Amino acid sequence: MKIAFISTIFGQKGYGAEISSLLLAKIIKKKEELFVITAKTDKKLPFKTYSFPLLQKLPNLLLLVGHPLIDYYVYKKTTKILMLEKPDVIHLQDYSMLISTMKAAKKVGIPVVFTTRSYQFICNLSACLERNNLNGHNSK
Repeated sequence: MKIAFISTIFGQKGYGAEISSLLLAKIIKKKEELFVITAKTDKKLPFKTYSFPLLQKLPNLLLLVGHPLIDYYVYKKTTKILMLEKPDVIHLQDYSMLISTMKAAKKVGIPVVFTTRSYQFICNLSACLERNNLNGHNSK
């Protein structure tokens, strides 16, 4: 099986989500063919890696927040890469590239598995903090 592993910022810093994404990719690569698509990277990775040169100088925060022009650029580039590589499945690692990846995947007909390491999809942080409940369930 050939897997496209997509993450906005991959292999740059030692934060939890990046560490777990890198470890997961290394484990998957032992048994499956894998390549990485990332908005930007600052070091050589042990995988075939595609990044977007136009985004290299942009601050990470801008990539994480999203912008319609950036999303369109990422969608176009990701579509070209997916058409070239022809993976069996896409494993998307964060929500910042969700819109552009889903559009590209739909265009080329590739299923997507989405992993998020953030609580925003469970509960808005301010609402959870207000209820003193970070697991997303309302205890009142």
